[in-house]
Amino acid sequence: MPEGVDFAVEQDCNVMVTPLMKGDEEVADLKQKFDTAVANHPEVPQPQIMVLRHTYAHSPDDPDGWRPAAAAISRFYRTFGATRPLPSTDSSNSVRSRNSPNGPNSTSTADR
Repeated sequence: MPEGVDFAVEQDCNVMVTPLMKGDEEVADLKQKFDTAVANHPEVPQPQIMVLRHTYAHSPDDPDGWRPAAAAISRFYRTFGATRPLPSTDSSNSVRSRNSPNGPNSTSTADR
């Protein structure tokens, strides 16, 4: 990861990091890596950093208010395949291709 941030800054690019549901310590670590990359390339104009995280706030009066968000994030990951599926034992139901838009580990809907 630090090499990717350094390369982006060196190429005069802004940086987006996606710790998603990881804790604040991950955000702080990624920011430190960004700051190091910026310091290593003073010849480049100051880039921007953006952090993408899934966040949900609910009323403290509703102790189960987190449940709709948990269901939605679960649906998001199932829909967009943010987790790597297990290999299918029946190869006739699986389509994996290096040329697939989702990469060599993408699967057909038959796997899900």
